[in-house]
Amino acid sequence: MSRRTNVEDSFILSMFYAGLIGGLTGLIIVRLVLSSHGIADVLIDYVKYLSSIIISLVLIKLLFRYVHGYRKIVVGNVWRIVKIVLLLDFFAILLSIVYILSFNLLDMCCYRNPLLLFCSNIGGNRGLSNSETLVIACVFIGAVVAVNLYAVKVSLRSPQLRMRRIIGLPRKIVCFIIALITIIVVIPSYMYLSIDSKYAETLSDLKRYIVQCNTTNSSISCLWNFVLHYKGEFIGTYRKPCPKPKQLLIRLPPLIDNKDFVAKLAAVSRTGACFDFAIGVTKVIRDIYGYKTRVVVMVGWDHVIPEVEVNGTWYVIDAVYTTAKNPIKVSNYAEYLRQHYSEVYNNLKGLIDFDSGKDLSKDHGLRK
Repeated sequence: MSRRTNVEDSFILSMFYAGLIGGLTGLIIVRLVLSSHGIADVLIDYVKYLSSIIISLVLIKLLFRYVHGYRKIVVGNVWRIVKIVLLLDFFAILLSIVYILSFNLLDMCCYRNPLLLFCSNIGGNRGLSNSETLVIACVFIGAVVAVNLYAVKVSLRSPQLRMRRIIGLPRKIVCFIIALITIIVVIPSYMYLSIDSKYAETLSDLKRYIVQCNTTNSSISCLWNFVLHYKGEFIGTYRKPCPKPKQLLIRLPPLIDNKDFVAKLAAVSRTGACFDFAIGVTKVIRDIYGYKTRVVVMVGWDHVIPEVEVNGTWYVIDAVYTTAKNPIKVSNYAEYLRQHYSEVYNNLKGLIDFDSGKDLSKDHGLRK
């Protein structure tokens, strides 16, 4: 078989894998940049899916080893090119992670900074629509795939497949990757070391709005006024391409559980989606008022609610969505949703305590 046939076969197979890996990488970047998925969870998914792709290439290599001799050359060339593609895509993912870390660091150090205000205004009050999100996602995925395919084209430009013209590219990318990894280590380290002092400043500022209450009714009323004040300072970024504190959450008990750090970060930055509001406001209420609080996750509907116990009674204090006008007793919550948020109620399958995993559906009057 001629050398040209080897080149053509290498080109086709390389293009296929470069497009496949590029599509997966683009999708992962979209999940990181446009959603509130945690970095750790997204990377775990990426490793699982990428492993399947790499295993398929290894199997092809083993299979072709017993076929015609030129197939060894083809698969060997493809493997070298795929390694360059993986390096490029790994670099792109690291850039996305640096973006998320840097944005959260800026929000922690500079409350209501211009970049956050600009990002929070994208898409207006309702955020990006599904069609707008789809367009942006396609652009991200298409860009990564295009870069991968171009890398394949450059790699196979030489008939000898020695890739002399791009021999310096992997070295440069490796240098950039080392620099990015250093940044990824330095930024979280600084955030962890300084979050306590930043959180203390936030509590000191918020304590100016505390009102001492005596009776049960006045206690929840005063607390609700505080929650409304907190909501007034909270910058919502749901359905917007703004990194959120939740994305830094890692829960791998007993090894790692940085929920307290993320709760403090959410309280200091006072920005994010429903989870960030819930975890931040419950942390602040515990530390200022001393009340028991919890974060409850809806099953069947993309939402998280904060709750507080005042004198033996649990209340939903979801000031950003379902209980925006007044707190609702937990025992009446399901009926309240049925009357005022029928779409949420009809899709709701359960309510789970975020910390313990306990099913709180019956406590909320949900009997489906």
